[in-house]
Amino acid sequence: MLNDSSSVWLVDYYSSWCAHCRMFAPEWEKVGELYAPSKIVQVGAVDCNRHKEICTREEVHAYPSVKAHHVPLGSNEKVNMEARGRKKLKSVAAWVEDVLKEHDMKSGVDMSTITEEKKLRRNEDAEIEPSKVIEDDTSTLMKYNRLFDAGKAVMLALENSFFIGVQVLEGERYDAALKWVNALAASFPLEGNRAAMVKLADIMKQQKTWSLVEWSELIRSMTTRSFKAEEAWKPSETMAAIRLYMKNFFGCRDCRQYFMEANPESLVEELAAGDTNGPHAVVMWAWKMHNPVNKRLHVNQWPSLSACSSCYIDIGGPVSIGMSLIHEDGIAAYVTSVYGHEDKALFDEIIMTATQRHRFAISKDIHMA
Repeated sequence: MLNDSSSVWLVDYYSSWCAHCRMFAPEWEKVGELYAPSKIVQVGAVDCNRHKEICTREEVHAYPSVKAHHVPLGSNEKVNMEARGRKKLKSVAAWVEDVLKEHDMKSGVDMSTITEEKKLRRNEDAEIEPSKVIEDDTSTLMKYNRLFDAGKAVMLALENSFFIGVQVLEGERYDAALKWVNALAASFPLEGNRAAMVKLADIMKQQKTWSLVEWSELIRSMTTRSFKAEEAWKPSETMAAIRLYMKNFFGCRDCRQYFMEANPESLVEELAAGDTNGPHAVVMWAWKMHNPVNKRLHVNQWPSLSACSSCYIDIGGPVSIGMSLIHEDGIAAYVTSVYGHEDKALFDEIIMTATQRHRFAISKDIHMA
C-alpha cells in the first residue's frame, strides 16, 4: 500500500501490546468506513511487531502513529498527525481534510455524516468496588502465569523496543538500554534468566554502538551461564532503570507521557535516600503507580480487601484509594509475598504445574478424539 502513489494512504502504525492502540482500533475502523466511498483516499494499518523493518524505515517512534502517505498524489511525501489528545474519528477526519485541502484535493466524503459522541461523565474520585472474582495472587498457577507474561514482555522489549524508529542504538538510548538490562540481571525472577541478562550486559559493554542487524544476531545467539553479581544492586536503581526505559523505549505515547509526569527525576533521588532501609520505598512506589493505572482502565483496586485484610483500614465499605486508609507495612508485605520467591522452590513448582497442565491438555485431546 505504501508503494501505491495513485491514492492517499492513511496508515495507523500500531503495536498489538499497546492498550491505547486497542482503544483507538474502533475509531480507526470508523475512519475506514468513512473514507470507503472516497476515490482518492485509502485506509490501512501496520502492526509494528510483525513489520519491524517498515516501522523503522518510517521512523515510527510511538504508538499509535497516524500518517498520510503520497500527499500530494504521485509523490512519496508523507504527513504525520500530531500527537495531541485522544485520537477520535472526528479529529482524524478533520486532520485528513485539512491535509488534503492544503494540496488542493478533496476526499469527496460528506463530513456531516459524523455524529457527535455523547460525553460520559465519570467521577474520577469515585471509590472502587472490591472485585467479585477472587483470585489467589500467591498461588503457583498465578506465579507461573506472571512469570510467563514477564518473560514474553522482556523478549518483546529486547527484540523490538530498543530500535523503535531508529536503525542504531547509541548515546543516551544505549545508556538507558544497558541500565535496563542491568536491572533485569539484578532482579528478574529465576537464576537462569538473570544469568542471561548478565551475559547480555557484558557483551553490550564491548561496544557503545549497535546496529539493528548486529543486535538481532546477538539476541538470537544468546545462551546462559552461571554468574555472580559484580556489585550490590540498590533498590532505587530498578526504578531509575524503569524510568529511563519508559522515556526512551516505551512505544505507547500516552502511557509514556503519563509515567514521566508522575515520576520526575527528583523522585529517583528521593527513593535512593531510602535504599539503606531495603526495598520498602521502591515496593510502595510500584504499588502506588499500579493502582492509578488500574483506575484509569476501570480495573479494581489491588489487592482487594478480601485478598489482603491487613492492607487496609476497614471502614465497612468499598476499598479506598486514599493513602490515609491503608496499612503501608501490610501492603509492602503482601506485594513482596506475591512477587518475591525462592528461585529453586518456585522453579520446581512451576515445572510441575506446567507439566500437569500439559498432560491434562494431551489427555483431554485424546478423550475428545
